[in-house]
Formats: sequence, C-alpha cells, structure tokens
Amino acid sequence: MHVHTTYQDGIACVRLQRPPANAMEPGFLDEIAVCFDALASEDSAQAVVLSGTDNIFSAGMDLKHATALDGAGSDEIVLAFNRAFAAVYGLEKPVIGALNGHAIAGGMVLALCCDCRIAPNNASRFGLTEVRVGVPFPEVAYNVIADQLRPDTLRKMVQFGENMDCDTALAWGAVDELVAPEQVFERALEKARQCLEIPPRGYSQVKRQLRGPVIERNRVLVSANRDKFLGQWIDNDARQAALKVLKG
Repeated sequence: MHVHTTYQDGIACVRLQRPPANAMEPGFLDEIAVCFDALASEDSAQAVVLSGTDNIFSAGMDLKHATALDGAGSDEIVLAFNRAFAAVYGLEKPVIGALNGHAIAGGMVLALCCDCRIAPNNASRFGLTEVRVGVPFPEVAYNVIADQLRPDTLRKMVQFGENMDCDTALAWGAVDELVAPEQVFERALEKARQCLEIPPRGYSQVKRQLRGPVIERNRVLVSANRDKFLGQWIDNDARQAALKVLKG
C-alpha cells in the first residue's frame, strides 16, 4: 500500500508513500481514489490533510510506466487519473494540501484538488508540465485546473509547461501559503483544525456551491468511464519525450 491514513482528533492525515517520487501509475491512483471515496462516509474524519513524503509531494505520472504503455494501458491510466482527481476534488469535507516538496504535472493537479495548499519556502518546484512530454490533460484533470487557476495563470502554466519556484507559485495563486519546510505539515493541521470550527453541513454546502458544476461533470465522466482522449492519449512522440526526460 502506498497511501496511508492516520487520525488526529477528527482529522484524517493521508500520506502518499510511493518512493522515490510518489510517481503516479494506475494502482497508486486507484489507492488514492479508494481512500478519498471512503473518507466521504467516514464519521471520524471531518477534515483531511494530504501530504507526500520527504521533499516530494508528487512528481506526477510515472514516466517509466508511460514509456511502455500500449493503447489499453494508455486508456487505463487516463481513467485512473480521472477517478483519483474526481475523488479528491469532490470530497465535501475540508482537504488541506501539505505540499512538503515538489508538485509536478499530475502532482500539481492533485495539489489543486485540495481546498488550500500550504507549500515550503525552499527550492521546491511547481508546474503543470504535461505539454513537455507530449500528452494532453485527461478531462477531469483539466476540469480541476481550469476551475482552480485564474485564466492568466492557467494559460502560462499549461501552454509552456515550465516549473516555477515557490514565490511565483504563490504570486500566481497556485499555492495559498508559504512556510518553513519543517512547518508545512503542522500549518496544514492548524488550517484543518480551523476548518473543524465551521459547521460541517455549511462547509459542504458552500464547497458544493463553489465546485458543484465541476464535481458533477467529473462524476459523469467517471461513472461512464469516459474521456475524449481514450484511444489517443499517448503516442510514440510522447513515449520518446518521456524517455528523454528520464535520461535527463
């Protein structure tokens, strides 16, 4: 198991632990989806803190896995991305992202699924770099980032796929707060505790007002196992681009 949950006074602390970079492949993504689907009905968890391990939140898609994908494997990971992101984004409880380090590509999408993103004021990098390996965003992923990022930030992050430093991420609205690296998790816990002071019904209703149309679009896509990029998400150019990234 690569997704581990512990509890602190009504807060579920969900930690991603798939060394070395919390890289995403279908099994790991499905663990995330199962975890957050279960938290929706878990009475002992009224808020969630989502974190990574060491100095990485998540580096996004497992590029080694991607280079070996055939058509069926490509469709499998697209649908797995959709299930995971829809489950996190659609949870009607507070979800605080403790971005303990780099959040790249799918890792940045996962961060944007959170209600609030606490990041370290160090050399961590943040970016939506899918274009650099020649793949578009699965539909749920794009729905999330388009809903969470202001238009100028969205355009700059997705069109050019460049990673940015923590100060730029804060200025562009990709993260909400910067704190010392050793304080990221504790600050996320503090934010989650503050959320517990809000009546749960009120929080969920307001969250649905903010995210409802996107949550519903994502639900329809996931329930129908549908995505416009099925059958055409990754091609040989993308595989070669992924190999180039792996070789540095």
